[in-house]
Amino acid sequence: MPSLEKLFEFINVDELIEIASGLIRIPSPSGEESAVMDFARGILAEHSIDVEVLSRDPTRPNVVASVGTGQGPVIVFNGHLDTVPVPDPWAWSVGPFSGELVDGRLYGRGASDMKGSCAAMMYALILLRHLYPDLPGLVQLQLVSDEERGGHFGTKFLIEQIEAGRLPRPDAVLVGEKSDLKLRIAERGVFQFKVRFKGKATHTAYARSEGINAVALAARAVVALDRPIDRFHPAVGYPVISVNMFHGGETPNQVPAEAVITVDRRTVPGETMDSVLAEVREVLDRVVAEFGGGSYEIVTGEDERQIPFMPANMTDPNSRLVRAVQDAYRKVTGQEPEFFVEWAGATDGRLYRQAGIDTVVFGPVGFHAHGPDEHVLVDSLVTQLKVYLATVFNLVTTAWPG
Repeated sequence: MPSLEKLFEFINVDELIEIASGLIRIPSPSGEESAVMDFARGILAEHSIDVEVLSRDPTRPNVVASVGTGQGPVIVFNGHLDTVPVPDPWAWSVGPFSGELVDGRLYGRGASDMKGSCAAMMYALILLRHLYPDLPGLVQLQLVSDEERGGHFGTKFLIEQIEAGRLPRPDAVLVGEKSDLKLRIAERGVFQFKVRFKGKATHTAYARSEGINAVALAARAVVALDRPIDRFHPAVGYPVISVNMFHGGETPNQVPAEAVITVDRRTVPGETMDSVLAEVREVLDRVVAEFGGGSYEIVTGEDERQIPFMPANMTDPNSRLVRAVQDAYRKVTGQEPEFFVEWAGATDGRLYRQAGIDTVVFGPVGFHAHGPDEHVLVDSLVTQLKVYLATVFNLVTTAWPG
């Protein structure tokens, strides 16, 4: 068994950058991941790492690579290689697919979200394959498609393979999404629904005497609903509610009989579908009463673009995995680890937690994901790499007191 310090000595930052730049230089918007997956598979295969390609749809492949003897814990590294498109290449100061390194910052679409991190995880497997071939356990890298569109062809599919016994069930999962080198052990839930308001149509001339304006009613509801929610959770921050779509009216000279809003609600641990809807109904009942007429109906599951209620999820902060990552961070940096609670976006980590698998999101420092001049700090990729290696050592070493 090599020492952790020995593994660190073999880290070649130029090799890490080369892998990351190679991934960035291959455009891979969701639905077009095949080329970048072939590139990643080829690099791993060159290092005699066991690699297979699994897919629900052959055009949406996932690369699964493994090292270790299999006689011990199963540890999964997960990352996605699909990205959002680049609609505004003129807004970039460098080529969006250049993979250019400038002052320690690696630029390009996916650099932060999350090809830089995937490169660090690939390099971790390469180091383990060459320097720790008899690793007691299994470290499996899952490079997935489709994360940006929900994961149906990616992580959701791989979890189905786990549940069916076609892939080993992980004891621990590390997801490499950007987290500014902080531990993210929980994620807000998502609940998207419509509210359909009913009024009474009439000619504009009779708007005050005969009509009930559904658009005006809905507008008051938007103002009442779209507000901060003062309910802080230490692992994920505050709940969020936002009215993001509004439709109403048929013609300019008719008081509208119907208006529809679409609400996106991000939940914290402890909130349920019933509790969220009860709060919404309390607000809407008050709005309708103050308006003096009209009605409303809450509609869920009608639009395929809407996410049905997906609860917030959390890994036990005292779990062996969380303590292993915290200890690894201390060993690598000499500093105390922090938890990441800054934002409301979801990662594929939620899917593993929903499957009952302990999961920590830990990734690099990145900027401008989905926007011009997206980039990642190379030093943070090196720190991520070291923390992942140290976490593996903690989990496979029976002598580790955690």
